[in-house]
Amino acid sequence: AAPPAAATPPGTAPPAASPGVAGTPGEAGAPAAAVAAAEVPPAKEEDHEANTLVAAQAERLAGNFGAAKTMMSDLLRRNDLKPEVREEAVHSLAGVLMDVYKDDPAGHYDEMQKVLNEAINVNPNSYRVPEALLQLGMLNLRVGNIPEAKGYFNVLTRKYPTDANVPMVNFAWGEYYFDRGDYKKAAEEYQNLVEKFPESKFVREGAMGLAKTLVRLGRYKEAGQIADYVDKRWPRYYIDFPQILRITGDIAYKNGDFKKARDTYMLFYNMEPKVKDADLVLARLGDIYGKLGNKAGAVDFYNLAVKDYPDSEGGLVAKMRLAEQGVHDQPTITEMFSLFDKPQYGSPEDIYAGIIRDHPQSPLAPLAQLKLAMWLLHQQNYPGSLKEAAAYLERYPQSELAPKAEEVAITAFERMAADLLAHKDYARLIEAYKEHRLISANRGLLSDTTRLGLALAYLRTDKPREALAEALPYVGPKETDNGNWALTMAMSVYQNERAWRDIVDLARKVQGWRFSPNQRRGLEYMVAESLENLGESERALPLWTKMAGDRELEAEKRCYALYFVAKEAMAKKEWEKAQLYAGEAAFMFAETNRDADKRKAAVNILVEANRAMGEYAKALKHAAEYATLCKEGDDDWSGNRMRMAAIQRAMGDVDGWRATLTAMRDAAPNSLYGRMAASDLSASGLQNRLDALTRGK
Repeated sequence: AAPPAAATPPGTAPPAASPGVAGTPGEAGAPAAAVAAAEVPPAKEEDHEANTLVAAQAERLAGNFGAAKTMMSDLLRRNDLKPEVREEAVHSLAGVLMDVYKDDPAGHYDEMQKVLNEAINVNPNSYRVPEALLQLGMLNLRVGNIPEAKGYFNVLTRKYPTDANVPMVNFAWGEYYFDRGDYKKAAEEYQNLVEKFPESKFVREGAMGLAKTLVRLGRYKEAGQIADYVDKRWPRYYIDFPQILRITGDIAYKNGDFKKARDTYMLFYNMEPKVKDADLVLARLGDIYGKLGNKAGAVDFYNLAVKDYPDSEGGLVAKMRLAEQGVHDQPTITEMFSLFDKPQYGSPEDIYAGIIRDHPQSPLAPLAQLKLAMWLLHQQNYPGSLKEAAAYLERYPQSELAPKAEEVAITAFERMAADLLAHKDYARLIEAYKEHRLISANRGLLSDTTRLGLALAYLRTDKPREALAEALPYVGPKETDNGNWALTMAMSVYQNERAWRDIVDLARKVQGWRFSPNQRRGLEYMVAESLENLGESERALPLWTKMAGDRELEAEKRCYALYFVAKEAMAKKEWEKAQLYAGEAAFMFAETNRDADKRKAAVNILVEANRAMGEYAKALKHAAEYATLCKEGDDDWSGNRMRMAAIQRAMGDVDGWRATLTAMRDAAPNSLYGRMAASDLSASGLQNRLDALTRGK
């Protein structure tokens, strides 16, 4: 509601009318009239000044503000103007300026403030000063000079606490806060006016201000009580202030009293069909008729709003209602999808896009933005839907519909992600995820399927650490299907990166999980392998021992378990055990064609274990096998040949021993092993000669 006009200072009473002149020239009695006229003294100058002021005030009352301003300004230029006339003239001029510039106070602030200050200074003790202080406060409030406004209001309330204008301070603040959407503070100001000044002539405006604010706060029941109070105390208030009908209709509508709302809105509209907010009232009447089951009536009102106000908010609302066949101001995806399946009265997309494009400042624009995102989602235009939802949240982050926009954005991304994953377009999925900060900032809202799909996409695009960031949160204290998938992926990444400590730590985290036998075998193998690579063989040995005896374990893994158990047995000089496990390990390495180096090491254990047990024939056999695993001429091959010669000599096969060393000496006489062979042969020859000499004695 617009603030009521402040009390207008009483005008100076006009002077008594001069006696009229009887007759006209040429008529009987004219000489007498002339004599009478001659006897009338000339009008005093102050009477002329007062008459001019009264005439200027009359122009103001008639709405001729330009003429009133000119007359008053001319009058105030006179230096000999009586003080009382000057006082009333300057206060009247201030009132005219407030009327003329009410729609643009900021553009004429200096002129208005100057005249109001002159009005106060012309007679600081005048009864008109409180009103001037009020107008100065309201002027500064309207142009945003809050400290100045508070200053003028404080002077008014402290110096003139009983003045009739004081309640208007609360009303002015109430309107200020209401216009800025701070409804809680607005309600406090209106409430103070009603409670502190119940006999004020402004209490009616304060009560209606409180009612309309309570509507915005959603306190409809209290708003209804205030409206009833105003209606009973001032039953014909709506004649002077029709907007009360709009407010009362809003309250009835919000309280679900649709018939009362209908009647009140109809009265408001019929009093003045082109009144402000008529477009919104027509749209609301359409809503009401729809709620009362009169669909045809609803369509009529919507069409009337569209016809008379196509570009106003009410007309835009009506277009939306027609397209959606009803009221959907708290839309959900499910609700809107059912409507989009059978659109009527034009394309929803055209209507929504038109509102956003042509009326971006309309209160309806946010709703249109959200519904456009939903429409594009329905049309499977997921990038477009995501874009519109993100635009909504960027423009209206504090909106009550923001959670719905987030839901649309998340849904659009998830459906787009499902399509991209189905086509293995991992790069585009990652690109889309990074492009929309809204999604990455709210990744906790994504479904498990999408989060793990992102992890897979990162893995397939060689970003293993990003993949782990998405997957590892699913590895918790209890096993789940998603957790198992994430664990498998994480272990694979760690193995590829040779992140052995990470594997051990992650395995410890899931030690309480219930695994299938195969899952547990796989996990234990990775832990044992990691411990071995970390140099913690003692911790790995129990796992290797368990796996070595597990014939259900894949041969590709069991061969390693057998090897490490054999290696440990060899270190402890448990020759039979070493020979047993190494033999099976070597066989499995050969069968699975895995890890030639480990196979070679296992065969080496077989050679040394049999040699240690005196099983020279077996040792020689395995040494021959070992030779096949070496490249002829390299150090391993040559060292093994020396070992074979030593075994042959231990067996008593001197000819074989000599043949082996001779071949090594002759094949590479200048090599280390060639010289060693030659040295052994020479030493043997010398020993033989010594033996012969000894025997000869």
